[in-house]
Amino acid sequence: MSSRTPQEIELKLAVPEGAQTAVRAQLASLGAIQRTRLDTTYFDTPQRDLASRHAALRLRRLGRQYVQTLKTGDGERAMASRGEIEQPLARAALDLQGLFAAGAPRWFRDLDLSRLRPVFRTVFDRDAVVIDTGEGRVEIAFDTGHIEAGDGAGRRRCPISEIEFELLDGGPSAVIELAERIAGRGDQALALLPLPASKAIRGERVSRGQAPLQPLMASREAFGSAGAGATFAAVLRAVSGLAADVVAANLNCLAVTDADRLAGADAALAIHQARVALRRLRSAVRLLGDRGDFPPALATRLAGIARALGTARDLDVLATTTWPQIERYIASNDAAGGLVSAARTLETQLRARAAEARREAVRLATDAGTAATLRELLAYALSPEPKDANKLTASRAARLVERRCERLIEAGRKFAELEPEAQHRVRILGKRARYAVELLAAHLPRKRTERLARALIRLQDRLGLLNDAEVALPYLLAMVDDAGLAKALIDWRDSLRESYVEDAERELRAVRDALPLD
Repeated sequence: MSSRTPQEIELKLAVPEGAQTAVRAQLASLGAIQRTRLDTTYFDTPQRDLASRHAALRLRRLGRQYVQTLKTGDGERAMASRGEIEQPLARAALDLQGLFAAGAPRWFRDLDLSRLRPVFRTVFDRDAVVIDTGEGRVEIAFDTGHIEAGDGAGRRRCPISEIEFELLDGGPSAVIELAERIAGRGDQALALLPLPASKAIRGERVSRGQAPLQPLMASREAFGSAGAGATFAAVLRAVSGLAADVVAANLNCLAVTDADRLAGADAALAIHQARVALRRLRSAVRLLGDRGDFPPALATRLAGIARALGTARDLDVLATTTWPQIERYIASNDAAGGLVSAARTLETQLRARAAEARREAVRLATDAGTAATLRELLAYALSPEPKDANKLTASRAARLVERRCERLIEAGRKFAELEPEAQHRVRILGKRARYAVELLAAHLPRKRTERLARALIRLQDRLGLLNDAEVALPYLLAMVDDAGLAKALIDWRDSLRESYVEDAERELRAVRDALPLD
């Protein structure tokens, strides 16, 4: 019996409701469409043993026939490569012995499968066509319908509107080529964002009463794993694929955000995590780009997305986190009591600007140009490495990180005497050094790297609080016409600088003491 599970390679794009007619027309232009109604039930144990292992077990009805499928490795990836066992059945009942015989993973066989039960259901129409591009054979399937869970008054539903490109034979470039043909170009281009969350992941969330699309974290663990490649080109591709997934997942959250949820925590977190993912990617490109092959024009477009998200993030932090600190400072230093009214007027203006910045982030998430940029990022991630790709050795990784830290240390000399702009530059260099350490950790000596990483995290925390004040001040001063309030805001910023300068200097010394890495 083979222990290797057959692999499914598939790209999924979200289709906005307003683009459905255009997608069907594009699909029809490629060949004869076959329409099928698919009614599928997903199973799991009460403890959600399959979902916790990123797996899904389903029973699908196709007319009078049935198919059971076990998928494994179902993480949030827009271009997914998953284990898949698919078997036809004669009746509407799972055949677990058939899955065992076909090579189901050992962990699956060890579960108490007698406790399997239906968890949620998907019902959708599939318009499908199979295309041979010369580079590969691909099934394109456009699905519209819904996910449902619960029953009676507790029944919950969410829509399905997505197009999948499953590679049947050949290389992944065939999938990318067809995705671009469906999305179109120029004025007729459609805003088809990559969709990392599978139906199984969304259905599991719906079954728990959660939103089907949720923010995806740009975690240091994930990006550290992406940085374990053997060449500069391999690392850039792995980081690009991960960044595309994180940004796309979070922009999908924003794309379905309505006015009532615009100020919600999920929207703020989605903006923040998309921005962090782009920062990690751009840091990797700066670190490795001279020896890699990342497209400069793509880097420029990604920087534009990052700037737009940055404005929304800055104003959100200012309105929700920094402003309460300012209010407390003004209240404790306004002996004459003349600034409170002016501060309230300023707060109203600030919240209006923050709301508009969020609306702009939502518009960005529904823009065809944004979607095209993320698809291009995925295409780069899937492209073959150059034959002469530079090796990423331990000594090269250590030297790259050390250079980042040396620039930071040099820029931070006499930190207390630096102007605010120069102190902000130190913070940026500290963040880049931290991202470099986290990206290349797999190539570096563990203990010294952990010591350096801790110092950089502490430095970023200290300078982050100071940076919030430096970012806030220009926004606020631009809205203030009261000289007394303007002076109070500047005094508040200066008081924070005095509080955090000593901490920053201590952490800069700790960074210096953690070097060299070898």
